[in-house]
This record gives sequence, structure tokens and C-alpha cells, in this order.
Amino acid sequence: MIYTQNIIHETLRFYPPLYILSRDVTEDVTIGGYRFKKGDMILISSYVMQHNPEYFDQPESFIPERIENNFMKSLPAFAYFPFGGGPRVCIGKHFAMMEAVFVLACIAKRYRIKLAPDHHEVTPLPSLTLRPKNGLRMVLEERAAEAFEPGASNF
Repeated sequence: MIYTQNIIHETLRFYPPLYILSRDVTEDVTIGGYRFKKGDMILISSYVMQHNPEYFDQPESFIPERIENNFMKSLPAFAYFPFGGGPRVCIGKHFAMMEAVFVLACIAKRYRIKLAPDHHEVTPLPSLTLRPKNGLRMVLEERAAEAFEPGASNF
């Protein structure tokens, strides 16, 4: 289940559903040489941060193994924030992670999943959330029956 969790974390790093957040400035501040005044709105992109080579080696490659060895704890605050952060972090963050890991593990136990052979290039579509333009066409190949028969190591 740890590797499945790493896959979900890497997916959220690669394509965070909320790829841009807005925050209102509550007091005058200078960040990175830029001055912001109280009342200004700042747009913050988790997509840009989570593809920053300063924090993620080979940021344009999908590498679930990068999450191993407490990698997430080594990151500075807000280098990885697919659920937002601070006092306005998504209230369902932990449930969403648990559910995504469980669903992926259940599906992957029974099926091999891959893109259809004639699939179009996967391009992100920034909308209310970040999603694949034109969707994804997938092929499911059923795994051997003994992998999910009663008495096998099922969940």
C-alpha cells in the first residue's frame, strides 16, 4: 500500500487538481523582491511549484519512487500542496488520500491499466480543476483469477 500511496502523491504532484489558488494579502509584505499591499490578491500555483527543478529532480517525469525515504518531509513548506495549505487546506485531504489509495489498490489488484494504443497526447486542461483535455481512453486487462479468488490475500 505504501507504493500505491506514492503513486497517488506523485499523481497529485504531477497534475494537482487545484493547480492555482488565490489569497488576499492581509498586510503589506515583500516576497521575493515583490511588494504586495494589504487587499491585493495573489495567485499561487501548485502546478508551477510542484514542477520546480529546485525541489523535484526530473520534474517532468512521473517517478513515484521519489516519494520514498521521507522525501515529503524534506521539502520546504508549500513546495508540494495539491490540497492547498495553511488554515484553508482542504478539509477532506486525508479522506481523499485514503479513498484514492484504496480505490487504486482495489482496481490494480484485479486489472492492469494502460492508455489505449491509439491514445491522443495527454494535455492538461486548466478549468475549475486541472484535468486531461479530451479525457483518457484506457484499456483494462484482467489479471489472473487466482489473484482475487477467496482465500487469496485480498483486502
